[in-house]
Amino acid sequence: MPSPYYSLLAVSDLAPDTPVQTVPMVFSAVRRSCPPGVSGVLVFDGAGFCLYLEGERDAVIRCYESAREVSGQTGFQEIFHGPRPHRRYDRIASGYAPTDDMPASEQLRPLADEAAMDQFLALAPGFDLSF
Repeated sequence: MPSPYYSLLAVSDLAPDTPVQTVPMVFSAVRRSCPPGVSGVLVFDGAGFCLYLEGERDAVIRCYESAREVSGQTGFQEIFHGPRPHRRYDRIASGYAPTDDMPASEQLRPLADEAAMDQFLALAPGFDLSF
């Protein structure tokens, strides 16, 4: 039986001339743009964003398309999409990724498919999702 969950992982950059102080507004706008039933995470790492969405396929795609329209972001790159065996999140969580090493978005950008998802899952425990 196919998985009822679909997920999508993408990265984007903070748009040029966009002050870092607007990041919380980006978080709020993306959360509001997602239909009910979509969960996931949006984190900012000082340079860019990592967006992971999960839920029913059509709802995830609608949420991603809406998220791409939120100002303050540019250079979207979808690096994974496909079925997942279960949900990892119960809501759209947002927050920050550590910036000690290479930013998460830069670590993920050159990857694709399962390699991208594996790296995201390795990074996720370090995210501060308190926003």
